[in-house]
Amino acid sequence: MGVQILSGEPALAHIGSEAFVALWKSLHARCPWATGCQHPDFVLPWYAIYRERHAPLVLVDAAADGTLRGLFTLAWSADGRRLTGAGAGQAEYQGWIAGAAHADRFAHEAFACLRAALPQARTSLKYLPPGIPLGFLQAGAGERKYCVLHAHARPVLRIDPAAMETLRRKKTHRQNANRLSRLGPLAFERVTGAAQFGRLFDDICLQYDFRQAALHRQTPFLSDPLKKRFYLELQRRGMLHTTVLTVGAALAAAHIGLLSKERTVHLGISAHAPALAAHSPGQLLLVLLGSQLAADRIGLLDLTPGGDPYKEHFASDHDEVFELTMAASLAQRVQARAAAGARRTGKALLHMSGRRKADVVAVLERLRVLARRVAPGHPRQAARTGRAFWRLAPGVPCAPDPGASTSTSTLAVSRNSLEDVFKYDDAAAPVTRGMFIGMAMRRLEQRCDLFCYAPCDKLVLHCWAHARRAEGACPPPAQRVEPGATVLFDLQAHGAEASDDLVQRFVERILATLDRTSADAAVYYSGRLSAACRQGMRRCGFVDATPPGSLQ
Repeated sequence: MGVQILSGEPALAHIGSEAFVALWKSLHARCPWATGCQHPDFVLPWYAIYRERHAPLVLVDAAADGTLRGLFTLAWSADGRRLTGAGAGQAEYQGWIAGAAHADRFAHEAFACLRAALPQARTSLKYLPPGIPLGFLQAGAGERKYCVLHAHARPVLRIDPAAMETLRRKKTHRQNANRLSRLGPLAFERVTGAAQFGRLFDDICLQYDFRQAALHRQTPFLSDPLKKRFYLELQRRGMLHTTVLTVGAALAAAHIGLLSKERTVHLGISAHAPALAAHSPGQLLLVLLGSQLAADRIGLLDLTPGGDPYKEHFASDHDEVFELTMAASLAQRVQARAAAGARRTGKALLHMSGRRKADVVAVLERLRVLARRVAPGHPRQAARTGRAFWRLAPGVPCAPDPGASTSTSTLAVSRNSLEDVFKYDDAAAPVTRGMFIGMAMRRLEQRCDLFCYAPCDKLVLHCWAHARRAEGACPPPAQRVEPGATVLFDLQAHGAEASDDLVQRFVERILATLDRTSADAAVYYSGRLSAACRQGMRRCGFVDATPPGSLQ
């Protein structure tokens, strides 16, 4: 019958039929290189959920007896000029599936069909499934003429039960597990039910988006509400391998990976609580995941390309995967090669300098802040005056008098809430939202506590606190303080609604919830303050503690 090309709703109706899905699953099982990204339980829900953003385009090769010999599921980009594999950015591996005897023939005919039907379209596949045959590129002149192919190293962890047990028993991992256990009952489990997955998923997404925003200024789930729907559907269909590490009732770390043929789990959504970062819960979860995969008789953890140091730390082996661009013209091919070369050079220069992409993003953001400050008409945050070093006066109670007023006790102040961090509005702020989230991640990882008042989805007040139980804690106060003291810092008001009365109630709530070593342990404030914050702090009972002769 030859390769047929289908698009739009007719394509969905054809490949979504019960009879075709059965043929598709049979072909997927026979195809040696097929991954979960080419399975109908991945492709069909993605087409359905993202149908407003991507138009399906499918190439089908069926024998005269109806046997499916090859299938290539693609998606049009919004501008109608670029083709990607079905799943687009959600699919780690994009490509065609075919029987081993028809692999090169189907690939050659499929790309010839695409060029004839869509002569202006560029096809980009990142990455091709591991082990996919590429002999058609040598056999076909058209493919060689327009193809751009780049190899990428892929780190993998081959699951050997004895090696996984040895890894789990390493001193570092045992110490981290013991430290986490002191904070609450430590539990690791695989999540299989859709209901349990649904209960945990929001927290996993929040932790994942927080770290992505801090490092890369991206919020995959917050920016794409459809992504949650897609993952919930994948879990319902049994396409995900999900594991969680909990401390008491709190989520310490989680991993959600796509499952391929019950033989491979691909590294996917990896998240952890930043306040527990000192105990490396994310790494501990990966160690325990290796043992879980051994118990599940899954032979490979695909750490996926990317060059991240933590992936190399866990890798037991490497192989190679490819990124394929099939250009529509020679000029487009030259452009694709030049762009790929520039990306490789940029990565190499960053690696040589010891810098990361996140460092470049941070520099560009600082330049944006400087440009914004000098722009005419830009709104300004209330100025913060000279540096203060104050102490809560001895005898002033940390908890407000319950008989005096209920306004303080009912003020909704959160502690270490990642959700409230995302409510930061940088319209009139001295730093961008991304810079604020990045700073919050670093401070939480250094065991500082963040207190927020964020009614109506807007951050109005925030303040940081740190118990000075160890030297080198973040950040150093203006003056030395005794061990066991708590230092408040970086109290900021956002918006005109933050009056000195509100600041007073906010600080009183913080004082009432501090984890002090003893009832008479000192509490300090170190840092700059706006006029409203300065007045509110004084009303709470803070007094100047600057030693005579010290410079502010």
